[in-house]
Amino acid sequence: MRMIKVNVKKSRMWIPAAGFVLALGFMNNCVILPYLEGGETISWFNLITTMCLLLGIGGVRDFVLRKFNYLAPVLDANKKLQETGPMTNKAWIPCIGWFLVAGLFNNCCVYPFFKIGLIEWEGLWAALGLLLGISGARDWGIYAEDRKALEKQGVNVRVKPEENAEA
Repeated sequence: MRMIKVNVKKSRMWIPAAGFVLALGFMNNCVILPYLEGGETISWFNLITTMCLLLGIGGVRDFVLRKFNYLAPVLDANKKLQETGPMTNKAWIPCIGWFLVAGLFNNCCVYPFFKIGLIEWEGLWAALGLLLGISGARDWGIYAEDRKALEKQGVNVRVKPEENAEA
């Protein structure tokens, strides 16, 4: 197994740390509270606002750094890590997504049969919509240069890779 060393400044680790703490808040609301009596719901407004700030500011930061080629070595290291093992720096984002899926599962599959605590639909849908929207916009902006470079090479980036192979 080949090890890849990626130097990450400890001063920048607060963003993923804040993301994991935020993920625990979503876990509380979507996974723990329906099965625990007497627990308190963390404010959906505060969870969603914090998620928007972390995703939005993190995405803008990544976009600007990529635009000025400050992020190229980090993105190259990320691609290598994705090929060889799990990513941990932004793993809090899919954690939140899975906790929201667990909340949807609770409301749609568990609650109707067992009458366990129902999770507030408004918070669930708002969090899921914002997570998908901001993450998608962030990815679209970050990888715009890659799409433009591929289009210059004659690759149609709007179709599946298999369709490009046939052309």
